[in-house]
Amino acid sequence: MAYTSKTAKELRNEGGTLLEKVASELALIDTEIAAVELGDLELSSGEILVGSSDDAAAAVTPSGDVTISNTGVLTIGNAKIEDGMLDLPDGKIFIGATGGTGISAALSGDVTMTNAGVVTLAASAIGASKLDVADGTIIVGDGDGEGAEVTLSGDITMTNAGVVTIGDAKIEDGMLDLPDGKIFIGATGDTGISAALSGDVTMTNAGVTTIGDGKVEDGMLDLPDGKIFIGATGDTGISAALSGDVTMTNAGVTTIGDGKVEDGMLDLPDGKIFIGATGDTGISAALSGDVTMTNAGVTTVGAGKISEAMHVAASLSGTIAKVVASANTGGGIPVLFRRTIPNTAGDYDATMDYKILVTDFWIVSTGAAAHATDDTVQLKNGATAISDALAKTATQYSVIRSATLNSPTINAAGTLRLTVAKDTNCACEAYVLGIRVT
Repeated sequence: MAYTSKTAKELRNEGGTLLEKVASELALIDTEIAAVELGDLELSSGEILVGSSDDAAAAVTPSGDVTISNTGVLTIGNAKIEDGMLDLPDGKIFIGATGGTGISAALSGDVTMTNAGVVTLAASAIGASKLDVADGTIIVGDGDGEGAEVTLSGDITMTNAGVVTIGDAKIEDGMLDLPDGKIFIGATGDTGISAALSGDVTMTNAGVTTIGDGKVEDGMLDLPDGKIFIGATGDTGISAALSGDVTMTNAGVTTIGDGKVEDGMLDLPDGKIFIGATGDTGISAALSGDVTMTNAGVTTVGAGKISEAMHVAASLSGTIAKVVASANTGGGIPVLFRRTIPNTAGDYDATMDYKILVTDFWIVSTGAAAHATDDTVQLKNGATAISDALAKTATQYSVIRSATLNSPTINAAGTLRLTVAKDTNCACEAYVLGIRVT
């Protein structure tokens, strides 16, 4: 008969202690077990006995997460063990140990891990020798957020010794970190520093350089012998020798060429002339004293300024004719008036600056064409005749002189008139000779 366990009430109603009651029940179970031998059970290969819903033993084949062979080997199926099934201390993992058994251990050393699965690499844990990187490549994150091996290219390249090289013309304006108005310049130790240009030359942040006043000295200029720097087309300076109106030696001595200074080149105050002064330098000064001069070049000799001795010198130089009085003893130079008469009839007038006494009048035939006696020239004081009408002859360059001179005085501001009549050819040279009188 199979063992049937007592209810709690039945156990309480039995006599004896609790241990005695339990020992009695275990003895009954041992009796039942001893009555059953392995050979008496009929089970298919791989089956085990499991109590059924009717509280009776039933033969079943284990399945699901765990299976068993007919030799008693249990097998846990793939992916059958889940988080809650593991008995692991906080922050530890299962790891194989000596003897092929798994033990729990915390990660330590170069790598640690929290119970949230966060893995941390220790500082300097990964050395260069631990990386599997191809010759000359580096590890760079790719589009998938993973590290990939690439070779540096583009603006910068690198050797497997870590030597980086910036390519030619790869550095552009925006790449430089330069303070306003400064440039890069090599410093002690062969390193570049930023500095502002100063001293003889300065520079703005637009690259405009300025040479300071008085900073360029003789030895700094590369100039061929005898040349100067001068601006050329395109606002660039070239070296050239002075030529034209002014030349210059390599000692800086300038020479103005003959006839090169013209009216408009002189900076002269109104009515003044250039005259040498002490130290052989020229100054501007107005004529004064015995002679004055206007800005039209008209000179005036002051009243009573010319003595007898001066008159002789002036007469010889031809600068002025002295007034010749009747019965004078100093003499004087004559004044000659010349007029070219074209082959045209009419009156040819000249206003006198001084009072003139005419002493002679003649003409010279110049026209090559035939002449007639009606081609005449007559000297007049305004409308009053002084000479007779001189008739030209047929001989070219012949001289015809007036035989008479009637009332030959012409006052200052008076009109010296040559009245010309034409028949065939009246062209000639007319000459009037006289002296100044009062």
